[in-house]
Amino acid sequence: NEPVIQSKKIRKKFDKVFKQHAVELWLNSGRAATVVAAELGIHAQRLSAWRTRSQRRPQGGKGA
Repeated sequence: NEPVIQSKKIRKKFDKVFKQHAVELWLNSGRAATVVAAELGIHAQRLSAWRTRSQRRPQGGKGA
């Protein structure tokens, strides 16, 4: 018998720029998150989470 090798799920990492562009694409497109996410190869829940996180951050960086 051959040993069963289970493939480990590889978690993709996305940089801040990709996340920001993905959220902007979704919000500016007028389309559903599921549609935009599918085109980008991600889950709609991830897109929604990125939007939530980006709204929590203060705009303009660290401040004066």
